[in-house]
Amino acid sequence: MKLTGKCKEEFIFWMCENYPEIRRHEYETMPECAINSLIIEFFDSVGIYITVDHNATVSKSFWCNSFSDSIFNSRIEATNEAIIKANNLYNET
Repeated sequence: MKLTGKCKEEFIFWMCENYPEIRRHEYETMPECAINSLIIEFFDSVGIYITVDHNATVSKSFWCNSFSDSIFNSRIEATNEAIIKANNLYNET
């Protein structure tokens, strides 16, 4: 789980309230893309917006996210890094 502290606790509460069909610990076995989707939706609900963009040049394709100037080789790397940054931001407030 990429979320920690207050963010993780409040995400689990939010998930159980909004998706009661997902049992409290079922998220731990969900595919990464599914849990990332729920996490991004949770952050949207609290006003933290994650965007991941694809950029392509003639010789290279890369991904970037709204929280970093870094360049990533895949969408999942960019998404994971953005979730970690959003988690830290949430826990700081």
